Amino acid sequence: MINVFNRKILVSDTDSKAVANVWSTLRAGGIKYELHTKTHSSSFRRMLTQQRNIGYNMGGTPASWQNYESAYLYIVYVNKKDYAKAKELCNL
Repeated sequence: MINVFNRKILVSDTDSKAVANVWSTLRAGGIKYELHTKTHSSSFRRMLTQQRNIGYNMGGTPASWQNYESAYLYIVYVNKKDYAKAKELCNL
């Protein structure tokens, strides 16, 4: 089991395709991992932007609601004891 005390960051990237390649390689290699997705902006800021834009778009989808690939940070964690093997397997 991977938890806060025994995990290590294998890769941290904004490119979802590159991260998907890493976790699919880990899965094929039998190495357990955790994938966390984080946004660069706060949820409070997004809420204010969405409320402000709703009137301008008359019910349409505001531009601020669209998911931009660079707006997310993908972090892949592996167990510390599997780190060297995972790094070698993924050619990192």
